[in-house]
Amino acid sequence: MPQVLQADDCDLAARAYLLLVDANMGMAGKLWSQGQDTPTKKEHIDRALGYLDCAYEQYEEIEDIKGQCEMMAKKATVMHLTGDLVLANDYAAKYLDLQKLSKKGV
Repeated sequence: MPQVLQADDCDLAARAYLLLVDANMGMAGKLWSQGQDTPTKKEHIDRALGYLDCAYEQYEEIEDIKGQCEMMAKKATVMHLTGDLVLANDYAAKYLDLQKLSKKGV
C-alpha cells in the first residue's frame, strides 16, 4: 500500500483502498456467517468504513463523481447492514445528490 500512495495516482489509490474495504467486509461477513458477533467483526467493519472514507477522498481529489457515488452507495449499504438506518439514509441522500450532480455535468 505505501508504494501505491507514493505514486500520487488518486485513481489507483482509491482502487487499492477498495480492495481493503472488500477484504475487511469479507472477514466481517465470515465471522457473521459463523454466528460470531465479536468485537473483531466490528473492528473489520470500522476499518472498512475508514477505507471507504479514504477512497472517497481520493475520488474527490480527481473529481470522479462516479467513484464518489459508488463510495456513498457502499457506505449506505454498510450502515444498513450494521443497523444504523439514520446514517444509511444520510449516505443514500448524499448518493442521490452526487447522481444529480453527475447528470448536470454530462
